[in-house]
Amino acid sequence: MTLVQNIKQHLKTVFSLPLPDRMLKYFPPSFTLRDPVLSLVDQSRRNGNKCAVLLLKLEGALPMTETYPADCLRRLEQSIRSAIVAVLPQFFRESDIIGAKHDHDEYVLFLSTNELLDYDVIHKMSQQLRLELERRLAAVYEATWSAPFRFVVGCSFISPDIADTTTAIRSAAQYAASVAHRRLPPDFCSAHLRLLDLIREEDIRVLAQPIMNLETGEVSGWEFLTRGPQNTPFHFPDELFEYAYQADLLAKLEMLVFKKAFREMERRGLKETVFLNVTAVSLAQRSFLEVLRQTMEQFPQTEPGQVVLEITERHRIDNYAHLSDILREYRSLGFRFAVDDAGSGFASLHSISEIGPDMVKIDRSLIRDIDRITSKQVMLRTILFMAEHINCQVIAEGVERPEEANVLFEHRVRMGQGFYFAKPAPLLYEEERYQLQKLKEKIIAQRQLGSA
Repeated sequence: MTLVQNIKQHLKTVFSLPLPDRMLKYFPPSFTLRDPVLSLVDQSRRNGNKCAVLLLKLEGALPMTETYPADCLRRLEQSIRSAIVAVLPQFFRESDIIGAKHDHDEYVLFLSTNELLDYDVIHKMSQQLRLELERRLAAVYEATWSAPFRFVVGCSFISPDIADTTTAIRSAAQYAASVAHRRLPPDFCSAHLRLLDLIREEDIRVLAQPIMNLETGEVSGWEFLTRGPQNTPFHFPDELFEYAYQADLLAKLEMLVFKKAFREMERRGLKETVFLNVTAVSLAQRSFLEVLRQTMEQFPQTEPGQVVLEITERHRIDNYAHLSDILREYRSLGFRFAVDDAGSGFASLHSISEIGPDMVKIDRSLIRDIDRITSKQVMLRTILFMAEHINCQVIAEGVERPEEANVLFEHRVRMGQGFYFAKPAPLLYEEERYQLQKLKEKIIAQRQLGSA
């Protein structure tokens, strides 16, 4: 029997596996995962192989069910399956194919990959497979079908970091469907794998930016900021954390930042307050607090009371009641909270009223050119008035010009942060002490100049 015949026989077998009474469902896509394929994928993973999901979905299937009789649709379904069996040997070896499943308008292949069959190769082959499948069906149905057949295709690796195979397949199928429907870019899966490697190898840097006491010129605290590897899509924090969110790796990435920051705090012997950015998405997971506890046990010199968790506005908060319950647990351990981006919109003000933070950080958009725009000064006074009456401190972010600093001095804002004072940088011992002394002198001189 030839290699092509072997592959066709293998595919006919896996397409016709029996359906057991207990089915494992996942979404998307909505096809049924049957136990034999689950076992085969699980075994391949146990053998150390990387596995992938390739999804083909027939577009316009619903209108077809309303237009054509059931027996016609059954013949079409059989034709598609036969065409897939005929086409696949052009692109994949028999040893690459773990199994195949079909449900209504969705056709799914489970692949075992190797160094020659990486994501870029699978993605390219999947597009070629789609075109060949459409060509073959057009040749058969051109005279009898009212419109050409079109498929969307997406693929994704089954994450080796998810231990449970069923959960891992769910996740991979969701990404494959999102790529197929263009909700995610085609290169998302390869970026996902690079991000997994980045987290596993702890390949990020944390930089510290001082938060200055505008009355004394001393350092009130430090905010730790993140940078990914240079010359990659992950270098800047906005892109890095957005990728992590889309890849369901946000909590892992944020905890890695915490770990790196705690390591720097102990190495430097920091005693000032430290600000760490965190999303409500991660805070809302009770498991995040448990992992944070375990992480802090590795750094006994760092106390929760030294840490302010700065809740970013990167993602919307949907359930304030649930989040508030969890924040009470954090506070019982000594952690404090700051709300970021105050003054940038309604969401931040809503967060302040619901969370009752210990500190409010005024968004840089409000501070920018505040010396020139009277309405911004009015907004600043409003925030200061509110903060005084809810007993929380105020920090002005994004101070870049001496004129902006003067407005903060005039309004008795106690703390400020921004490039005018210092850019984010590694903590550098002797150089740092010299720089901080110069910064203190700069603030005191600026205050005196502003009050003259």
